[in-house]
Amino acid sequence: MKNNGFFSLEALLAFSIIVLLIAVTPINENFSGKDLFAQQKENDLLIVWARNNSGKEEMLKDAELFLKGSKFEITINNEKYLPELNKEGKDVISRGIKRSNKGKIETIRISIQN
Repeated sequence: MKNNGFFSLEALLAFSIIVLLIAVTPINENFSGKDLFAQQKENDLLIVWARNNSGKEEMLKDAELFLKGSKFEITINNEKYLPELNKEGKDVISRGIKRSNKGKIETIRISIQN
């Protein structure tokens, strides 16, 4: 195919489809970085706890310091600590990680209510 113009017909068609897809993508106008920030905090805490082999008291202390003003709940092997969450009508962001502690596999989960 001979190309006499700046773009070929196929390139223009592909570009038009990309522009159309971007134009029709819905935009969430209520988006705030609060949820994303809460997820990043959860991930950071879980990684630190898993790497440092933190105990229950240290986890609670870290979470209270790092998550000031937020209601949260920590679960270690299905045992809940600080069950302050009222899960009705509010968004709850929850993450978990598994770690080996003295040969035993532990599951640590943290939930934050926004």
